[in-house]
Amino acid sequence: MPENRTALIVGANRGIGLGVAKAFQGRGWQVVGTARNPEAATELRGLGVEVLALDVNEPAALEAFPAA
Repeated sequence: MPENRTALIVGANRGIGLGVAKAFQGRGWQVVGTARNPEAATELRGLGVEVLALDVNEPAALEAFPAA
């Protein structure tokens, strides 16, 4: 298995997404999580996860996301 594994989790700031982020991070993966309001993703940040802004309901945000 590769040493540097990264998981991108959309909607990772609460609920199922947060649980998935915790599970991947607990298994040694680097986790990048998205949230509509990254400033409010305090629990996710507390895990040491990189948090990026993304609202999947915003077409412009989806188009711009790969550049992030």
